[in-house]
Amino acid sequence: MQILVKVYIRVMFIEKLVSLIVDNAKMPKVQVERAISPVLEIFIESVMNELAKGKVIKEGEYKLIAPEFPINNEEDNNSRSVNIDFLLYNESGKSLIFLELKTNSVGFDIKQFKRYKDAVRDKDKLYAFLCNLKNPKYKRYTTQVNKKLSNLGIPEFKGVNNIDIIYLAPKRMKDRKWSSENKSAIEEIGKMGHIITFEDLDKYNNIEHEFKNEWKIITEILRKLDNN
Repeated sequence: MQILVKVYIRVMFIEKLVSLIVDNAKMPKVQVERAISPVLEIFIESVMNELAKGKVIKEGEYKLIAPEFPINNEEDNNSRSVNIDFLLYNESGKSLIFLELKTNSVGFDIKQFKRYKDAVRDKDKLYAFLCNLKNPKYKRYTTQVNKKLSNLGIPEFKGVNNIDIIYLAPKRMKDRKWSSENKSAIEEIGKMGHIITFEDLDKYNNIEHEFKNEWKIITEILRKLDNN
């Protein structure tokens, strides 16, 4: 009986927490992506592998390299970085994945997308930028990334064939009345990688994970973001 009560309390807590995060998306200046990212990080490998099985994204075995991966912001004279939400590796295709999270369709930033396009052209430059960051907080981060790359058999990104860009974003992002430049960019994302919707997460939520039942609750709630 006590076990059932604990499970019920855990489920109720998850529902309350994720619902609060999603509902706050309607409030000004609330950074919903920052709240969702740690939750998503727990499941991201299993989620991507399930989406690959469903042919929503390229087939393969996906591994998380790091969240908040820094790339060069060439518009900044002080060489400060901008971050990709998640950097993953598709072992089958030997490709890196830039995964960008958006919780509101109007959050699509054409300048940000162009920075990503520039970054994917040169994996060596991408790695060199990480190693040359002077901020002390990146010392441990770089060590962790290097360890993960070594374990994956791609030290310094050697052996990587290409880099794809994928957006996890509201379904509405595809359908909004955009300027011709933004519309072309969104169509290009579909060709370079994919746009995963929150509906996709919910549809392909039968993941292999120790918290798979909790994930089903989470995706049902996150699906509301598709209307943003």
